[in-house]
Amino acid sequence: MILKLNGTYRIETDNKNVILVEQKEVKDGDRKGEKYSVNVGYYSDWKQAVKGCLKHGLLNSDVEGLVAIDKHLEQCEKNIIAKCELLEFEVTE
Repeated sequence: MILKLNGTYRIETDNKNVILVEQKEVKDGDRKGEKYSVNVGYYSDWKQAVKGCLKHGLLNSDVEGLVAIDKHLEQCEKNIIAKCELLEFEVTE
């Protein structure tokens, strides 16, 4: 299963793990602009993977100050809830 959280992160599963995957782009050289994926975390359940995504996304952002961090996390939470609701809808249909 693949759950795309946004343009940068998605959560994938295999038979043993829940994997947080980050989409990156080559910045320079012959392959400039080419996209590739990096597994940034392996988790035993979805809840841990979502927490990992929030932590990783925040640490790699340029957000500064408590108010900005709070707004950033709030937006991430809304995106994740919307994706999970869509996933729940697709599974139950």
